[in-house]
Parts: sequence; C-alpha cells; structure tokens
Amino acid sequence: MDLLKTLVLYMAMVYASSVQTMPDPEAYMAEHVTPAPTAVVATATPEPTPSATPVPTVQVSPNPEYKALQMGDSSDAVLRLQQTLAEYGYYEGELDGRYGNQTRMAVEKFQYNHGLYADGIAGKYTLSVLYDSQQVRYAAPTATPTPPADNLTVALPTQTAPTETPAPADTPAPSESPAPEASEAPAGAEPTEEPVLTPAPTQKPAMEAMEGWVIRLAGSDQPLVIEKKQGRETVTEAVLPCRVGEAVYLPLVPVLEAHGILVISSTDVVDKLEIGYALNDHLYRLAFTEDRNGEPVALETYQDDAPLPLEVADIRKLDGIYYLPSGSVIALTGLEAEVDEAAMVVSVSLPGAR
Repeated sequence: MDLLKTLVLYMAMVYASSVQTMPDPEAYMAEHVTPAPTAVVATATPEPTPSATPVPTVQVSPNPEYKALQMGDSSDAVLRLQQTLAEYGYYEGELDGRYGNQTRMAVEKFQYNHGLYADGIAGKYTLSVLYDSQQVRYAAPTATPTPPADNLTVALPTQTAPTETPAPADTPAPSESPAPEASEAPAGAEPTEEPVLTPAPTQKPAMEAMEGWVIRLAGSDQPLVIEKKQGRETVTEAVLPCRVGEAVYLPLVPVLEAHGILVISSTDVVDKLEIGYALNDHLYRLAFTEDRNGEPVALETYQDDAPLPLEVADIRKLDGIYYLPSGSVIALTGLEAEVDEAAMVVSVSLPGAR
C-alpha cells in the first residue's frame, strides 16, 4: 500500500508541473501566428457624364417697327443687317444689301448662339436682339489646326527595371496559375459588328395661329374667308395666318381660290396627296404624305413636272387647311405679301394672275 500511494503521489506531482509550465493559449497564438492581411478592394467612382448646356435665350422686347427680312429681299435694311452681323463676326460676305444664302446662314448662326429659333429669317425679335440688346454674343472664331513640326522629337521617360525582392527562405513560392486560353469563335461564325446609332429625329416646332390677325386681299377691307359644312348648314369662317417661330405661314389653297385660281386635289397616287393648279402658263403640283397623326410630311413641289426646290420645304395643316411659309407661297405663286404688325393684317395679292 505504501508503494501504491507513493506512485500515485508522484504522478500527480508530474501532471501539476506540466500544467503550470504550459503557456497561455491566447498569448501563444498572438505571438506566433500572424493573421492573413485583409485585401482592400478599391471601388472606382464613375465620372459623371457632362450634359449639353442649352444656349440661353436673350430676353428683349421686340420692336414692332422692324420689318422681317428674308431670302430674296434687297434693301438698305438688309445692308444694315449685313453690316451689324459682320461687326459681331457672323457675316463674311459682300456688303451688297441683298439677302442671299450667306446672309441667311449668318442669321441662322446668330439665332442659334442667342437661343432663338434658327430659321434664317430676320424677324422683329431677331433684329431687336441684334440692334437693341446689350447681351449680343460675338461669333466664336474658327479654330485653325496647327500643322505638325518637321523632325519633331519626343523625349520618352526613362523606365527603370523593377528590383526583384527575394522571397523569405521559409515562405514557399506561390504556385502560378496558367493564364486562361482565349476562346476561339466557332468555324463559320461572322464577327459581331457594333450597332450603328441613328440620331433621333428633331421634333419640328409647333405652328400657332395668329389670333386677332386677318388676311386681306389687296384693295379689300374684308378678311379672307372659307365656307365649311356643319351638318346641313354652310358657315363662313375667317382664315387666320400662322407662325412658326418668327416665320409667317399662309394658307395656299384659300389664297389661290380667292384670286379665282382653280385648285384640284387628288389622292390617285398611292400613299400621296396632291394639290395642282395652273398659273401664268405653268402647271404647279405639290405632293406629300401624312404621318400617323395626320400631319403632312415629305413635301415635293414641281413646275411643269420638273422639280421645283423650295428654300424651306415645310407644309403644315390646321383645321383641315394646308399652310406653307410665306416665302414658299411666293416661290410657288408669285404672291406679294405685306405684314402690318401694328394693324395685325397680312395683305396678299397675285399681280398678273391668269
């Protein structure tokens, strides 16, 4: 018994000694085990896409004394327009007092740079901005590219080869992963082409009736009227001029019929509407279509079956009446039109019509 007690006591002393000499587990782990570094993922912030800045519109009170100037005009007023546009860098042509293509393009550029409707017609609002406003903007100069110099030498920065840092002796080298092989297109497959982006069509500015205005035949005090059917009754209505921006639009057919010109409308052509009339020993024809909203589009004009191009090939419809810019009506009929802003009257006449 004494030997057994002695053996048990000895084993207990050995176990207690080993427990006391064992290091603290947390301290051992903190000292000998190095945690893996945490990867920091950088998040790229996309740069904002700059949006187009609209050209601010110059605000000015229109001067009713200014008369609209357009293609074909020739006067001292056109000469003044050319001189003023030239002072601001918009017009570079001859100062001849004739409203031609160079003058029209200069007016369009001026209108665009001042937030106006760029129709190339110098109306009272455009002229008021040009002559009376203190906010006229000069035309941007045309940039001339600088030709490259001969024997141009470009100094490239010196590249220093990176210094290799030997890996620690105890750290095993990381295993290299093979680069992924590029996938080949199947035989016979055509290469994918990038889609071609088609710009969205520009919406035309709306046409507005000139309320309170009248159209009169030269030498008459009565407004231009048409007859319409309302049920079983026939009513008479005045025909108003219209505006798109500063351009005046006139009703072609009522003006012709008021001067005794026979107008024939036809729908015999597939998907086209036609208006024809004979005037001054010539046969004129207008052909166009209508979109899903019933608006006339794709205007074509002919004189004796030969194409007759217009400066502004635009046609509109209001209350069933077709309107064209006054300049187009003049080109198609020889019409003389005078706009009286003070009296709110558009006087029209067809001299020598037969």
